[in-house]
Amino acid sequence: MPCAFDNKTRAILPEEGRFPAIAHEAGETARYRQLALRFLTYHPALSRLLETLAEESRRRALALASTARGLQLLDWTSLDSEDRATAEAPSCGPFFVTDEAMASALLADAQQRAEASLAHYRAWLRVNAVTAWQALLETIVTQKSAECRILQESQPGWREAAVIPLMPLLRRRRA
Repeated sequence: MPCAFDNKTRAILPEEGRFPAIAHEAGETARYRQLALRFLTYHPALSRLLETLAEESRRRALALASTARGLQLLDWTSLDSEDRATAEAPSCGPFFVTDEAMASALLADAQQRAEASLAHYRAWLRVNAVTAWQALLETIVTQKSAECRILQESQPGWREAAVIPLMPLLRRRRA
């Protein structure tokens, strides 16, 4: 599908080497895994949902890497380094979610980052000049839209849909 570009838009060409989406998805995987761990004691059901989003990100990274390998744009060593991506640790405060305010703030941040990720993929799809990426990028945009919707739906009523959070139970036991 031919695209017309203005002189400010830069196309993604095969000879440029690695496609930035692979590193992006590796980072998304690490971020969702860290969020899943942070919610584990406070909201196990939401933790499982976040782990599922991490697994979907990992699958997207592998699909992107497989396509890149097929185009001879990526070797195994660069994929291994992408797999070791880690999320940034929280700068201060507790690591695990301890209250509703912290949970709401983390979910709002996750929603904002998911929307930014979707915007990245829409931009990459718009400037893509590699036909082998086209169908994959379209699929990823659809998946990212669903991811945003899932995070949005889990925000307002996440507490009502939960199995009883563990932290309040643990506090009662200690008392």
